[in-house]
Amino acid sequence: EDFWVAPGGGNGTAVQSSRLGAPQFQGFSGTSQAAPQIAGLYATAKSVDPALTVNDVTNWFIGNAGVNVPMTTRTGAPLNFNLLRIRLPALP
Repeated sequence: EDFWVAPGGGNGTAVQSSRLGAPQFQGFSGTSQAAPQIAGLYATAKSVDPALTVNDVTNWFIGNAGVNVPMTTRTGAPLNFNLLRIRLPALP
């Protein structure tokens, strides 16, 4: 089973999101910001090739865009595992 992380987990990885009022954008973090990014990547892949399975897309991400991110506690203490962060290759 694969787990993915995306920006929005704190430590300077806030996602700039639009909001009502001023300022128009604000940095937010947490799963409410990260989950739509992962879902959007899967939806984009499926729109390119509807025959792709979840495993096909996951395997492509692992082989082409998976970056190991060491996990730490809120105080910065290292944990004994890494999670993958998606970093898509630069588009021309």
